Amino acid sequence: MVYGFVKQSGGPAVAYSEEGEITAVKLDLPRSRKKGKHHKGAAHADVPKAQGETVMVVEDDPEVRTLSVALLKRLGYQILEAADGPSALKALASAARVDLLFTDVVLPGGMSGPQLAAEVQDRFPGMAVLYTSGYTDLANVDQSAFCKDIELLKKPYRKADLARKIRRALDQTPK
Repeated sequence: MVYGFVKQSGGPAVAYSEEGEITAVKLDLPRSRKKGKHHKGAAHADVPKAQGETVMVVEDDPEVRTLSVALLKRLGYQILEAADGPSALKALASAARVDLLFTDVVLPGGMSGPQLAAEVQDRFPGMAVLYTSGYTDLANVDQSAFCKDIELLKKPYRKADLARKIRRALDQTPK
């Protein structure tokens, strides 16, 4: 994720390691030439907001889950969260209404994100799904398990990208 962030920012990342001793990572990020307030306002002017929807966030990394939940709450979404597929299904079974499943592709607990999505779509028809993954190459993931027409949001992602992908997933899912 760090490497992806540095590359998206236009800087290099170099790692140096000595077996059994030390690993050092050098990150060079370019200085922004834009003014803070102007840049921030322009970048977030067209970010779609929630329209009363609830999102189930399924992410095994607690720090990434906390960040995702915080971003979604700032966009106005109600949130349920889980660390794995079985926990998500349990929470969904007792939830009043959930509009979208936002799940990592690779999850612990014997159920992948695509397997969870398939189960959710069987149990809760009409629920939108959006995948996320930090893996740039999903060659080791069983692609046949992916549900058709579900988009993937690559980590790391920006709030605006998350907002647009979720809005698109919600708008394209038949109710």
